[in-house]
Amino acid sequence: MLSALNVFVLFQGNRVTMKLDVSYTDHSHIIGKGGMTIKKVMEETGCHIHFPDSNRSNMNEKSNQVSIAGELDGVEKARARVRVGPCLIRMC
Repeated sequence: MLSALNVFVLFQGNRVTMKLDVSYTDHSHIIGKGGMTIKKVMEETGCHIHFPDSNRSNMNEKSNQVSIAGELDGVEKARARVRVGPCLIRMC
């Protein structure tokens, strides 16, 4: 089970941006092969989920920050799915 240590939420009208810490070692499991898992979460929640691009190129500094943007209900659903992580792929 993944845990978010820090959560930052920004409200802009009916849109919300949530930034949370999820260990960078879990990012690939959450994204899934070819991005299929995270694409499914984005489609089902209507949110945009962003993982730091710098993790691919910078071997020394890794970022844990994941951003989720969308309407409040969708962001909360996406956050719950991101925190579950690998369980999206198989039954836990």
